[in-house]
Amino acid sequence: HAMEAHHGDVEPKTIEAVQVLRDYDKLKQFQVLFFNCGSAAQKYVHMFPEIAKTLKDFVHNGGSFYASDLSWAYVEAAFPDAIDFYGSKDLPEGPSNDGPQVVVGNQSVPATIKDAALAQLAGAGTFTAKYGPGPLIAVQAAGQGTTVHVTGVTKIENKAKKGPFDPDTVLHVGPVVLSHQPAVVGAGRVIYTTFHNDEQADNLMTKILNYLVFLL
Repeated sequence: HAMEAHHGDVEPKTIEAVQVLRDYDKLKQFQVLFFNCGSAAQKYVHMFPEIAKTLKDFVHNGGSFYASDLSWAYVEAAFPDAIDFYGSKDLPEGPSNDGPQVVVGNQSVPATIKDAALAQLAGAGTFTAKYGPGPLIAVQAAGQGTTVHVTGVTKIENKAKKGPFDPDTVLHVGPVVLSHQPAVVGAGRVIYTTFHNDEQADNLMTKILNYLVFLL
């Protein structure tokens, strides 16, 4: 089963996906969840704190979920120690300079595959990841129980910019594809990519996503 969460002018608690995320009995009917990039994720995890617990229970009991870009909030809420996102606050209350949304959009990112099995499947140790509209999320490091599959060099906003002669962007080297498996017998996995896997995914990025899904 695949489930997506959308929002617009709809009352969040009436959205079916939100209702499922808030109710473990409904959530456990699924095996794998896909959260494509969506700015609602941050809002939902603050609005409904129970989502963090249901997702954690879901993965501990063998379920898995994949999240990309702005859906980082689901990963951070359920497994705060799994990934260290960029900035002083991994999950700010609202849009904030402290948050991880610093990667400049519409850029090509030189990426290096750190996972031997994935490199063999890809037929290459390096590739170019295409990033769509920004700002996107940056990751600093993997936490306990988390594997880095791919790293990338992204242009990020220069938060230290003081005057007109300082550069607007600086380079950030960090993980761009990670998987986390809690230290619980029978647990599923959480997969996170800083890039999207829809409009700008090419053949190689699709292969990577397929590989990760089969890990799930």
